[in-house]
Amino acid sequence: MVNGSDEIFIIDSNAMLAPYHAYYSFEIAPTFWEIMRRFITAKNIVVLDKVYEEITAKEDGLSRWLKAVPELEPLKYNTPGVVENYGLIIGYLQSCGLYTNVAFHEWSQEKVADPWIVAAAKTYNYTVISFENRIHNLSAKNPSNKPKIPDICDQLRINCHDLFYMMNKLGVKL
Repeated sequence: MVNGSDEIFIIDSNAMLAPYHAYYSFEIAPTFWEIMRRFITAKNIVVLDKVYEEITAKEDGLSRWLKAVPELEPLKYNTPGVVENYGLIIGYLQSCGLYTNVAFHEWSQEKVADPWIVAAAKTYNYTVISFENRIHNLSAKNPSNKPKIPDICDQLRINCHDLFYMMNKLGVKL
């Protein structure tokens, strides 16, 4: 590991897509992407195969960049421990009363990466990095149609933060 920290981060696609599209384009901030490449190669940052597939499905600069990261081995979602925790997460969504059946059906589709990211984080004790926002009025009286990664992580005691937390922990200076 490059940073000397024991904390390993598993990154949601939005934590790469938002910087790419909004404020850290390759032309403006190439240093950001070089640092990201270094931490992915050093295994400080883990990319789930479903996230990799989502990003590389579109042929653009980010897709080409991710495909070119040396030694990137996307974490497989269908390992026994991850699958077991995926079942726990889907069961929680269905039974906790905070989410509607629409939410349950959305997250139970195999192509949806979010529950697999959370399951992998739980399995390997990773910190999830996502730009999703918590739902502050989440309650059984007002169940949500849209599960959010930070809310599920909070309920399952999984660390979840935004990209800037990770950058700070890794000592990133641009």
